[in-house]
Amino acid sequence: MEPCDGYAPKLQRLPMSHSISQLNEIEPAAREFKLRCDLYEAVGLPIGPIESVYVVLSWGGTERQSAARAPSEGKVRFESAVLGKEGYYEQLEEIGMRLPPDPAQQCDVFVHVCVASPLGDRRIGYRRWGTAQLLEQAGWSAAPQWWQLRVEPAVKDVVSIHGAMILLALRFGTDKQVKAAAPRRPHVRIPKLMRYELRANIYQARDLQAADDNGLADPYVK
Repeated sequence: MEPCDGYAPKLQRLPMSHSISQLNEIEPAAREFKLRCDLYEAVGLPIGPIESVYVVLSWGGTERQSAARAPSEGKVRFESAVLGKEGYYEQLEEIGMRLPPDPAQQCDVFVHVCVASPLGDRRIGYRRWGTAQLLEQAGWSAAPQWWQLRVEPAVKDVVSIHGAMILLALRFGTDKQVKAAAPRRPHVRIPKLMRYELRANIYQARDLQAADDNGLADPYVK
């Protein structure tokens, strides 16, 4: 059969096949990394009496959310929601991700602090770390640490979180590093509360920058 006038048959090229060694050369190098987050307490959060607080750990496209906890005497204690682990601090489920070994090509880690209320949920603060900061060889400690929260940009004009802090522990590294440093992940029991008192005596301030038209600053301490 002769081809019709003006029609040229198109040739289809078969896809190239590669051996495993060729694929290893084409694909970028990647290693398995792990991220763990243990939650303890939070203080100084601007929340109401019928509101509760929860935390979202975000790394790349994966998130882990804690149980919502109501404040008590100005403090939020993140108690485990796992059956049989009542009275222990909460441990978020471990996140695993296959990534290039260069920290500059890895996703940053976010911890979002959110408030749940009858009118809806809202984020009030967060912290952000690059994975290079979280490596033990960079001097990172996986022990619990207090971190001051940064205010959510969308509500910074109406919400003040000065002094808002969260106590948590982050452990990051390759799968081999994490298992070698902490082969077990024991739960930490919540201690009984003790009452403390803090007093501050403010005496003097010098060289304050003028903030009013009369040259004064009207300073105050919070």
